[in-house]
Amino acid sequence: TCSNYGKMPDPEGYVDEESPLNPISLYAETKVGFEQYLREALSPEFCPVILRFATAHGLSPRPRFDLTVNEFTRDLTMGRKLEIYGEQFWRPYCHVADLAHACRLALELKSDRIAGGAFNVGATDQNYTKKMLAENILRELGTDAELISYVQRGNDPRDYRVNFNKIKTTFGFTISRT
Repeated sequence: TCSNYGKMPDPEGYVDEESPLNPISLYAETKVGFEQYLREALSPEFCPVILRFATAHGLSPRPRFDLTVNEFTRDLTMGRKLEIYGEQFWRPYCHVADLAHACRLALELKSDRIAGGAFNVGATDQNYTKKMLAENILRELGTDAELISYVQRGNDPRDYRVNFNKIKTTFGFTISRT
C-alpha cells in the first residue's frame, strides 16, 4: 500500500520506491513489517514481489465507503452535504481493474527481473488532493458545489504524492481507467 509513505517530507515533491517509509497507522506498520519479512524470505524457490497499491476505486458488490472516491461519490450522488478536511493533502488513486492487471503482469514477468523488488502501482498523473478529487466528482455528476464545505479538523497525517515510473518502465504497466 502507498500508505506506507505516511507524510511526505516535501509537500511539493513525490515519493517513490526508494523513499523512506513512514507508516503512521497500524495498517501501514503491518504492511511495512510484512514487506521486510518477504524480503528476508527471498530465495531461489521463493521470489516475492511487493506491490504498493494506490487507493483503489471502482464498482464492487460491497463498496467500501471509508475510501475517499467512494465516500465522496456516494454523498454527492445522494445530494448529501460533504465536509472535507485536509483538502490540500495528496493521495494517489487507481481503478481496481488496473490494480488487478498489475497483479497479472507481476505473475507473468520473469522473477529474476522483479524478485524482492517493490513497485508502486498506479499512475503518476492520478495523484489528487482531496479538493481536486471532489471537484472532479462534482464535474462528472453535474452537482452543485454548495454541497461541499472545507473544514478545519485535526491534522490528517497522511499526505503523499507518489511517482509510479518504476512499474511503468519495468512492467510496461499503464492504467486504462481514470
